[in-house]
Amino acid sequence: IKEWLKQVYLYLDDVIDEQLHIKLSLSYLEGDAHDYMDNYYTLVQNQQPLGMWADFVNQLTVSYDTKDKPREAQLEVERLTKTPWTDMSKFAKKFKKWANKSKLSNMDLIKKICRIMPEKILQVHVETDEAQWPTTWEAYLDWDLDI
Repeated sequence: IKEWLKQVYLYLDDVIDEQLHIKLSLSYLEGDAHDYMDNYYTLVQNQQPLGMWADFVNQLTVSYDTKDKPREAQLEVERLTKTPWTDMSKFAKKFKKWANKSKLSNMDLIKKICRIMPEKILQVHVETDEAQWPTTWEAYLDWDLDI
């Protein structure tokens, strides 16, 4: 992240507006760094103030440098699967973002997906021969979305 920030500082050298600094930086974030700054994307979408550039850099640096990525992802997966979702496509989008990073097994992730499935989907599971059930969490989630 430090190398990326050096490039950003060069790119933003003539930019005075701190809000624009943050927005331009957000547009270049990818992977984990992008995920760690989710709250800023929400602020941009809601047209809310983004705060100070120094605070943005601090949050980005601390988040990227100190997060235990698998543990952080496991906590996020756990949070996402605590209560049932009414919009399964929204759940799937958020879940997919964190599941691979969590390093949890396919079986563990499938169990977590089952926790939040609506009853009508679980009923289809019961009516389907278990030998036909998908064995990877991604295929399982896609199967549920198709039901």
